[in-house]
Amino acid sequence: MPRYSQRIIGIILLTLGLIFLIAVLFDVNFWMVCWPSLLILVGLWYLFRPSFILDSQPVTIKPFGDIKQYGTWKVADKEIWMFVGDVKLDLSRAEIPTGLTTIRIYGFVGDVDLLTTADIGVSVSANGFVTDAKLWGTKQERFLSGIQQLNPAYSTAEKQINLETYFFVLDLSVDQLKEEKNT
Repeated sequence: MPRYSQRIIGIILLTLGLIFLIAVLFDVNFWMVCWPSLLILVGLWYLFRPSFILDSQPVTIKPFGDIKQYGTWKVADKEIWMFVGDVKLDLSRAEIPTGLTTIRIYGFVGDVDLLTTADIGVSVSANGFVTDAKLWGTKQERFLSGIQQLNPAYSTAEKQINLETYFFVLDLSVDQLKEEKNT
């Protein structure tokens, strides 16, 4: 999957570069063309949903704003599409099915926070133009490259979460709930 996202980012950058070059060479006002074109593309996207979205997978579309899941909630395969916003998922008391559950989050600029417990296996794949990640206490910054990381419990866990993020600019935080010691 990382090669696929790198190709998409490469195509986007190449296209933007060509558009800017043509705009300079032929004295075209890029911004006068950009916004109507963007609105047309968003409209087409709503009409002809991308083929890589599975029809059986629920999709949440929230162009602006926050998505928060905490307390007791049922975790299932899902996709979240946003333009700008925050996604906060607290799995500490969530009902997670046995096996692998995939959560994909697509956006332009976002902040994604995931809180898990020690018994949940988590695989993180963060892809973006600019990514600032704090994964289980380790800070990583990436420019034009992805981050793939598993927590230590992933290979033996009964319940596994696969978190995939695709953003232009992403601030990602994945942390594990600290266990309270009985004294």
